[in-house]
Amino acid sequence: MKAILVQQSKLPVVKGVFGKKEDAWEFSVGPKGTFTICLGGRKGFGSEAARAGAAAACRNMERLKRREFAIDFGGKHPEAVAEGVLLGAYSFDKYKSKKEKGIAKVEVIGPKSTKGQFERGVVLAECENMVRDLVNEPANAKSPKALAARMAKEARKYGIKAEVYDKKKIAAMKMGSFLSVAQGSVKEPRLVVLRYGKGKPIALVGKGVVFDAGGINLKPTGYIETMKDDMAGAATAFATVIAAARLGIKKPLVAVMPLTENMPSGSASRPGDIVRASNGKSIEIINTDAEGRLILADALVYASKLKPKAIIDLATLTGAVIYAIGHSLAGMFSNSDTLAKALEAAGKETGEEVLRFPLLDEWRELVKSDIADVRNTGKQKGVAGPAMGAVFLENFVEGDWAHLDIAGTAWRDEPYGCYGKGPTGYGVRLLTRLIEKL
Repeated sequence: MKAILVQQSKLPVVKGVFGKKEDAWEFSVGPKGTFTICLGGRKGFGSEAARAGAAAACRNMERLKRREFAIDFGGKHPEAVAEGVLLGAYSFDKYKSKKEKGIAKVEVIGPKSTKGQFERGVVLAECENMVRDLVNEPANAKSPKALAARMAKEARKYGIKAEVYDKKKIAAMKMGSFLSVAQGSVKEPRLVVLRYGKGKPIALVGKGVVFDAGGINLKPTGYIETMKDDMAGAATAFATVIAAARLGIKKPLVAVMPLTENMPSGSASRPGDIVRASNGKSIEIINTDAEGRLILADALVYASKLKPKAIIDLATLTGAVIYAIGHSLAGMFSNSDTLAKALEAAGKETGEEVLRFPLLDEWRELVKSDIADVRNTGKQKGVAGPAMGAVFLENFVEGDWAHLDIAGTAWRDEPYGCYGKGPTGYGVRLLTRLIEKL
């Protein structure tokens, strides 16, 4: 699908108008085939409204079987409109026998002076849709080996150095925490490291569980069906580096992505097992379904050894964060006020907002083990789940760090705003803006 900036269009035009109902996104078809869409009310017309309005326009025009049309929002917020068009028109029909004809082209009417902003929005949305494609892939099509190869191949197109480590090399790096999750699957793990630019980098660490069955602590029906999305953090870290390279952002980056399955088998880790991470700390495994923090532990140690300016990890870590704050915000924990404030500011600018939680000594006590250094879940069942993940990860970090729990924002069960049903690609806009400003 193409999104093009034009000054005039001969295609049917969707005209944006202000309505009385705030964020109603009312779409109407007028006489002679004219189209209008409400762009919000008392809050005014900001970039988030432009993004959501463009996406809503695309969904409605697709419903009307319009494959080519134009959007006229008065030339305002061209970056957000471009994002909304590509996010709203997104579909994943790779495995359908009969392909449905979706939107082929959208012309966005605006002045030539906005071309740079518009094209930036196109790049960001294409990278977000790259995340959505990776998450949508079924687990049988994205083994750790296959996903690692796909990431490396794509990264190298843009001059990004890609390193892929197999099980033998991961073991040589003494990543016992990572390998404890991988040992339950017949499919071997991979560690992918992308390097962009020279100098002291900003490090992105992404959880890459390509399918999370829960291990011995098997997930129940009703929760396990969408667990192909448990690698959304890794996909976002990967796509953010791609976005930075495509936009020519002159900031050195490194992305560290541990890829594995978490499966139940005769070789899987058991509750009560003790493993050792690459920084020497011992971990008592209480729950094999708290596996994301186990693979991130070694990845964070790896990133810390690079002495980066900052480390940001992204993970679909806990379902509990959804109960706490829903699907519109990512839960953030950080040991740096400066980094946390920068993430909060980037979130407000991009519409991918975060909500900061504290790191309390009381919570740190709850992940101390009686027979090892730490345990992978808290001592009080069901208490502060997202925080338990964060204070566990803190044991494997050196330097300024932020943890983003994106379990709620990475996937939506129903369309909302600029997002359709399924994976959202959350985090690419947020991190790209952060990298530019940090």
